[in-house]
This record gives sequence, C-alpha cells and structure tokens, in this order.
Amino acid sequence: MEYEDIISGTGRLNKNVYAKRSEKSGIEFHQGDVLYGKLRPYLQNWLLPLFSGLAVGDFWVLQPQNTDSGFLYRLIQSRQFDEVANQSTGTKMPRADWKLVAKTEFSIPKTIQEQAAIGTYFTQLDNLITLHQRMCVFLGSMVRIRMDSPLAFAWEQRKLTDIVEFFTGLTYTPNDVKDSGTLVLRSSNVSNGEIVDADNVYVNPSVVNSENVKEGDIIVVVRNGSRSLIGKHAQIKHFMPHTVIGAFMTGIRSQCPAFTNALLNTPHFDEEVAMNMGATINQITGYMFSKMEFVVPSFEEQEKIGLYFEHLDNLITLHQREPKHIKNNK
Repeated sequence: MEYEDIISGTGRLNKNVYAKRSEKSGIEFHQGDVLYGKLRPYLQNWLLPLFSGLAVGDFWVLQPQNTDSGFLYRLIQSRQFDEVANQSTGTKMPRADWKLVAKTEFSIPKTIQEQAAIGTYFTQLDNLITLHQRMCVFLGSMVRIRMDSPLAFAWEQRKLTDIVEFFTGLTYTPNDVKDSGTLVLRSSNVSNGEIVDADNVYVNPSVVNSENVKEGDIIVVVRNGSRSLIGKHAQIKHFMPHTVIGAFMTGIRSQCPAFTNALLNTPHFDEEVAMNMGATINQITGYMFSKMEFVVPSFEEQEKIGLYFEHLDNLITLHQREPKHIKNNK
C-alpha cells in the first residue's frame, strides 16, 4: 500500500493492490487497522483496509485498542483531528506531528457498541453519496452516448432553453440591505447542492422587483470572482416565502425539476459550462445557456429518473442529520 494507491479524501483505492509487488520496506498492518497518511495531511490519505499488507511511505498504522475500528476511522476524519494533524512540521514536505496528536483528548462513546453504530451510520452515508455520484456519472454517460450515436434512441437532443424556463435575480444597492426583510439567495447560500444559511443578506421588500422563488426551482451561480463557482447550483426543496435570488444568480424552472437538477449534476453540464463560459470572463449569460444541448428522455422517464435521485438525496440528508441528532442528545 502506497500513497498513490489511495484516492485522496475518499478512503478508496484506485487500483487492485493485491496484484502489486514491491521490494520497498513498510509498516505491517492488518484488517481493522486504520492507515493515516502523515505526509501532507491536508491531502487526506486515509484508509480502513479490509486486508493485511505493508504500508509503504509516511503512514501511521493506528491499531484500535478497546475501540471500534470503524469509529476510529471516522474520528481521524473529524474536524478536531484534522486541525491538530495539520499543525505539521516542515514546509516543503510537512508531516503531522504525533506528539501533538497523542496529547489531544477526543470525546468518544464509552461502549464499543455505540461506537460501532456511529461508524455504521457514516459508512451508510458514504455508500449513498458514492452511489449518487456514480448515478450522476452514469446519467452523464448516457447523455454523451446518445449525443454521439448515429442510431435512433427514445431520448432526443434538445437545447436547454427548450426544456426549462429562466428567471433573473435582483439588483440592489448597499442602502437596500436591512437586518430583516426579503432574503436574497447568493452563491454563499449554495453548498454541496443544498440551500444553506450562510452570510445571509436581506433587503427592504419595497425594492424587490423580481419574483419569489418557488419549490422545485433550481438556482445557479452565473457570475462570480471565482471561476470554480460558476455553475454551482441547488434545488429549492420547500416553500421559501419572501425569498429571491441575487443578480449574480439565474433561476431555472422546469416541469420535472428533480431530473433537471440531476442533469446539472452530470459531468456533461460541467463540460458545457467550461465550453461556453469563455476564456476571460467568469460568467454564464442567457445566450451561453441557449447554446447548451442535452439528450433527454420522455417526460415520463424524466419523472422516474428524477424520483430516483430525489430518493437518494432524501436518504443522504437523513443520514447527515443523524450524527447531529446523536451529538445533540449527548
């Protein structure tokens, strides 16, 4: 096992390590041990192996002592552990300092049974997120295959502007901002495909001349100083009264919003954004949206695909809330 075998931040392998042969020396590990890459800890090279082997390179091999290995694996991914581990030594080749980690105290459940239950919850959440990501890639692959194929399929190539409606955001001045009033959704309110409370801005309702968002609407970041944020989006999952989008956002309204949102999660949408955004200006205009093309199925099939992704999203949200519920109970 080497650094290059682990997909950073995922705890997954990128190859079949059983077939690897190496004469390099390493630290022996066994199933149930936790591997933590101490070199450049911000790369998050960690693994809970289901096999025994040698950890080659700058790894800590953490052997659980009266602790559930699944819980220990989640503990090293926690913010507290991450902050301590990243107080590293060295500049060009920073390494986590074991002395700092060893003297840090962490709160853990008293029983192994409760530790195991928490570890299982996070494992289920990881599996759901991985499934969601793979389904988005699969949907994107279906779009690409059908666009490139000369054969006739039930799906048809359509311009994005033919299947959705757009609405624009509110332009306001600093004098319009108040402590309360109409909420203006901006890029800071979009995180991991969800609407969040973050750096909220409210304006005087008297200056609002744009329409309120509706349940099912998808809001997209179309202008931002950071190029990587262009195309970031989220679906409005519930009724939000007195809420509009900002001028640097675009609203998308669709007959089948769950499918449209899933379509915007595909690599194909990212490619369309990159292709149409231009080389120097970090924005997507209405004209650029009009050039985007996708292959879509019938409305009935859109609904089925949308419902599937919606179900996955609900399961992921449910599992994300569970650890918070456990923490609050403590």
